[in-house]
Formats: sequence, C-alpha cells, structure tokens
Amino acid sequence: AMGSCCLNALYLTLMKKFQDAHPEHSSDLLFVNSAVTVPVLACGLFASGHLQEVLYSGRLVREWDLVGMLTLSTFLGSSLGYTQYRCTKSTSALTTTVVGQMKMALSSALGVAIFGTKMEFWQECGLLVNTIGGFYFAYRKHFEAQSRTQQMVRQRKSQ
Repeated sequence: AMGSCCLNALYLTLMKKFQDAHPEHSSDLLFVNSAVTVPVLACGLFASGHLQEVLYSGRLVREWDLVGMLTLSTFLGSSLGYTQYRCTKSTSALTTTVVGQMKMALSSALGVAIFGTKMEFWQECGLLVNTIGGFYFAYRKHFEAQSRTQQMVRQRKSQ
C-alpha cells in the first residue's frame, strides 16, 4: 500500500508539473493519462493466460453480462481517471493524493461496517491515522484559504 501511495503521488506530481509547463497541451495529458494503463493491462492479461481464454472461449459473444460488466468497468475506470485528472489540474497533486487516501479509508470503514469484516489491530490503527490525517489536512487547507482570502480583502481595502 505504501508503494502504491508513493507511486501515485509521484505520478500526480509529474502530471501537475507537465501541465504547469505546457498548459496548452491539457488534452494531450488527458489522453496519456487514459492510455498509460493499456500496456500494463495487456501484459497482465497475456501473462495470466486470461486473454486467450476470453478470446477463444466465445464467452465474449455468448454472455452479455460479461460484455455489460466490461463496458461498465471501462466507463467507470475512464470516469475515475478523468476526475483524478481534473482534480489534479485544478488543485495540487498533494490534495489529490490526500483526497484519494481519505476516500479509500472511508470506503474501507464503510465496508467493515456494512459487511462486518474482521480487522486486526494494526489495520484499525492505520485506518484511524489515515482518517485523522486526512481531516487535519482538510482543516489546515481550509484555514489557509480563509487567511489568503482575508489578506486579499485587506489589500483591496488599503488600495
């Protein structure tokens, strides 16, 4: 999980730096953001043997529930990539990462509450620390934005 968070933060930081350096190429960045996962997924399908199973079994043609779920999954994955891109473009990579971690922590807590999944002590501690850290970050960002707004108002009044 730590490696995933670090790589996601690195990716978002690089994406934000590229967008700041080349603002006229935002649509190119969105395309790269969407297409970057295709080779990884293709390699995973090929290495696991699932690609041949799906292509040669005829399931893709016979079972519409598979096609429907594949279409829905593709749409939801694309929507998630697009919203992550928009969030990083309009805020910062750090904010996007923290919001993503908060979403993961809250959805984990909700899953435990709804499905009654047993959690170990360290999992509970990690979930609690993640949630507290996310709320603290949001709290600090709110007051930073509020103080900037107050400074701007004071500057306008003094002019």
